[in-house]
Amino acid sequence: LTTFPLGLLYFHQFPSYFLLSNIVVIPLSTLVLYLGVAVCVVSKIKPVALVLCKILKLSLTLLNSSVSFFQGLPFSTIEGIPFTTNQTLAIYVAMFGFIIFLMFQRIAFLKMGLLSLVLFIGLLSYSKQQQLRQSKLVVYSIKKHSGIDFILGRENYFFCDTGLMHNEGKLLFHVKPNWCESGIKKPTVNSLESLQRGLYKTFLRAKSNVIQFKNIKLLTINQFSTNELHQLHQLGEVDFLVVSNNKILPRSTENQRIMAKQVILDSSNSTFAIEWWKKYC
Repeated sequence: LTTFPLGLLYFHQFPSYFLLSNIVVIPLSTLVLYLGVAVCVVSKIKPVALVLCKILKLSLTLLNSSVSFFQGLPFSTIEGIPFTTNQTLAIYVAMFGFIIFLMFQRIAFLKMGLLSLVLFIGLLSYSKQQQLRQSKLVVYSIKKHSGIDFILGRENYFFCDTGLMHNEGKLLFHVKPNWCESGIKKPTVNSLESLQRGLYKTFLRAKSNVIQFKNIKLLTINQFSTNELHQLHQLGEVDFLVVSNNKILPRSTENQRIMAKQVILDSSNSTFAIEWWKKYC
């Protein structure tokens, strides 16, 4: 019970059957721990160590099977729960107040718990309002990959390379926590290549290398950039220039300057490409 706020903060999910699963998992995990230590202690006594290893193996099998069983039950995990550090602290203070009140029957701690609970509800409401009003441009730092997110309210358009698009592990670690924090329940995922074909939405328009996100003008240069690179300097000033996939300008354009307020070199670029752009800019 005391660890569930941390689970919400770091993993943004809640195990629905944790009370039932703990009845099985905690005794088995404790047994596995003691058996592991015992095997190390009696490792030189081979007959005893062999018996303990067999019991340890059986215990581990039962532990893994029980975890898989609970995980496979319907609605075993509630995912996508946005939770902030301040909300976590408020919940812990509330829990501390209620526990101390039940132990010592002191009204002051009950008041502390109730006030913390009210504060938590207020923080939750404030977070919801912030999500509805948010407008964010996010360039993710993911080694050897490119990902750009355009977020308005609880709607988004995420563009990435195909390798990242099909890498569930990296999406889960690098991208989905931001979606959860932003309150995005149904993210829209597209390939970077699709930007070249054009996109016309209420708050996002893209044509070739140029993207207009509300009042932000963004220029992308990547492996899908067209042969119009020699004309990029004619665009005028842009707010952001995002460079990906080690793309550098042709020699014929090196003397031309792209007017950008800020240049972003994402993590898909090599050291050579980064140094080239530093000299160019």
